[in-house]
Amino acid sequence: MGCFFCDQGLCVDPTHEVVKTVTFPSLTSGRSLTPQGSCVFCGLGICQDTSHQPLSSSQDSDSPVPIWDVRNSSGRALAPPLSFRPVTQQAPRFERASPPREPPILINGVDLEVALTTRLHPSPDEEAQIMSRMIGADIGTRKRHAIPKIIHRFWTGGSIRKAALTGLIEDGDLATQHGWRSYLWYSETIEGLLEKKLGLDTQVRDSQRIALRMAGYTVCSLEEVREIGLRTQLHHFGTSAGMTCAQGGGWDEIKYFSDFARLAYLFAFGGIHIDIDMRLGDIDLSKTYYHNDVNGQIPLLGTLARDSRDVEVGKHLRVLKSLKGQLRVPWLKYEDSVRFLVERAVTGAGMFNALIASRPGTGHLALALNKYCEQSDVISGMALQKYLLLGQAAVHGSRGFQQAAVLTVPPYLLRLDQLTAESDL
Repeated sequence: MGCFFCDQGLCVDPTHEVVKTVTFPSLTSGRSLTPQGSCVFCGLGICQDTSHQPLSSSQDSDSPVPIWDVRNSSGRALAPPLSFRPVTQQAPRFERASPPREPPILINGVDLEVALTTRLHPSPDEEAQIMSRMIGADIGTRKRHAIPKIIHRFWTGGSIRKAALTGLIEDGDLATQHGWRSYLWYSETIEGLLEKKLGLDTQVRDSQRIALRMAGYTVCSLEEVREIGLRTQLHHFGTSAGMTCAQGGGWDEIKYFSDFARLAYLFAFGGIHIDIDMRLGDIDLSKTYYHNDVNGQIPLLGTLARDSRDVEVGKHLRVLKSLKGQLRVPWLKYEDSVRFLVERAVTGAGMFNALIASRPGTGHLALALNKYCEQSDVISGMALQKYLLLGQAAVHGSRGFQQAAVLTVPPYLLRLDQLTAESDL
């Protein structure tokens, strides 16, 4: 068998008869590859020598098969054909490699930046300490004058709206689980007038009261509870409020009657009065709460707003609500909202009575109740706030009002659900 490479003029083996010197041409001159002087690059169609003429068909047919043409050559172990293609794509871009990231700096397992801008979410006791520092008064530290574990609500007239009823039932279940008692008070004087004058449908209301009793509430009228007394005053103010409402005067008079009612049952039993449009939230009901003042006379108040139209209060309440359940909180944001709400609680002590907490029989409650009874008609209980804060000192002036107001802030202030769907109705 002849040498394939000798036939192509490419053999460099010295043992063969003919040893040819192989000169590898440039693309512009490939003639030295063959003894006939033909250009192999012309045969491949890639010659760049302009002096060459195109190969004739006869030359083309007689020219040897290139060694890289596997299909037509007799080589058995030749490489696959080479591909000559013009470069049409740009060279790949080499982007600068990112420098290796520095390992994070940890403080007690927390990234440094996070550690510097956040803190662990305060517990209720820690929150009370924070509020104390902000207003310069001790909150929730004295353990002398305990407030009974009773939650009072007042509603009289027709049925309760569905959202409010659902909230009351949930709060009643929660209170019962922790050993608290829940009361829902109403006035039989007012309801008797409304049923008589307006033909008030009581079926839905009565079924709601059954549901509340099942949730742990004691549902009873003010007039039938002997401990409250004041039957003459309750009948007088109830008649006034009921007649005004029956004659188309609206429900404001009944709201003012409720201001009298809350003073009466708090004086008799003590506990915490909360309007039905407020919720217990995540207040710690495992605790017993106490008056902040040494003598146990100043009630805990802590209402922040009457409704959600108070934009700033609503904004800060939403901030704190969004942070509930988080392990760490953005501290400056948290502290800013707490400071605003605590200061608002102090200034609101002279205006809001949606939340009142006290032990029974205090001199401040007695004075406020007596001042109400001196009225010929129902009035807003907010006019009596100074007596709740100052007692007899309010009779002689308002000195010390600010000092008393800071002692009204309850340790659970930020745990209550202050604004609900019912707050604007």
